[in-house]
Amino acid sequence: MTSVSASAIRQAVVLVGGRGTRMWPLTASTPKSLLPLAGRPFLEHQLSQLAAAGIEEVVLAVGLDQVEAWRGYASSATGGPRLDLAVEERPLDTAGAVTQILDQLDDRFLVLNGDVIFTTAVSEFLSAVPPAGAV
Repeated sequence: MTSVSASAIRQAVVLVGGRGTRMWPLTASTPKSLLPLAGRPFLEHQLSQLAAAGIEEVVLAVGLDQVEAWRGYASSATGGPRLDLAVEERPLDTAGAVTQILDQLDDRFLVLNGDVIFTTAVSEFLSAVPPAGAV
């Protein structure tokens, strides 16, 4: 099977709209993916790995109650993929969040949860994606 090059996928959707209830009270005023890990927001670790894999644009699927925190973060983020926000008026779960923004996405894109740390380089993962399919 021929795989697609990592550079063929340039967009990612990161699902960060959850409430983080299991991490309460840390998430009372800060979205889970913005909590610090090793001195910087958790999401920045993901963004670094996505940028290293050639991802140019990341759409953050955010909950309505956390829009201001995410706008502040996105407007101050530098040196990584371009960040856009997709606001969920109500929780839509994974498929709903992606379906809401399909018209903004390329034919091929990556979807991941905003609370995942990769132990394998994202580029290695992407190189295993078949040319016409999903993983």
